[in-house]
Amino acid sequence: MLSPKICHFSSDGRDFVIETVKFASSSDRSEVFNFMQNIFRTNEPITCALQCSDSDTSQIFANICANCFKFDLSLVAKNAQGEVIAIALNALCDYDDDDWKKKNDGNISAKSESSRKEFGDDIRNGPYASKNANRLAVFIDWVERDGGALLAPGTVRRAMKLEIIAVHPENGRLGLASNLLRSSIQLAHSFGCSHLITCATAVASQNLFRKFGFKTIRKVPFRSFLDDGVPIFAGVHDNGEGAELMILSI
Repeated sequence: MLSPKICHFSSDGRDFVIETVKFASSSDRSEVFNFMQNIFRTNEPITCALQCSDSDTSQIFANICANCFKFDLSLVAKNAQGEVIAIALNALCDYDDDDWKKKNDGNISAKSESSRKEFGDDIRNGPYASKNANRLAVFIDWVERDGGALLAPGTVRRAMKLEIIAVHPENGRLGLASNLLRSSIQLAHSFGCSHLITCATAVASQNLFRKFGFKTIRKVPFRSFLDDGVPIFAGVHDNGEGAELMILSI
């Protein structure tokens, strides 16, 4: 198992430490989930556009956390007081050609053309009790659809999936996101990954990933994702135009 502490760094006269989320520590897991609910939910552009309540996101965020906590790949940044002020939730994906096919065959996009815009039925029939949770899940699934078909066969065998990277707004512009991403790339190397893959919905995240060399392999404009004719992500507060499926070869 990796050492919990990944690195220390200082910025603007403040000290920070980046650690792996300890799999067996219920307190660490609880802190990450609370950060998702109390900080990420209230600042992420697409959850803000939907005005998501904590009950809207509780189950979908719990599922994201549970999937990422299967691996020693997720990171937290803490301040000198030991408070979690930023997170990077990561998962490990092993693929072969059959896995790509199975993954894609089970996706909603297998029944649709890429020009599809209406998703009302998928949202109504989604896995969550909350309509907003289903909106989020269906949108992300649509952005990530047929991922393997966008890559040359055999290109990706093991990848790190960056699910969430988020920084408390009171600690912005201190290099926390960059350090979390840099540490995630190092972890991906150590686990034998050939690529990192992420779905970026916020402008700040898209810019960060581009800075590190990520390439966009798909863009889905917010205006083209409709719930019964309504573009539900219109007017995101960061003026973003859509989500991007991005990949980095390492």
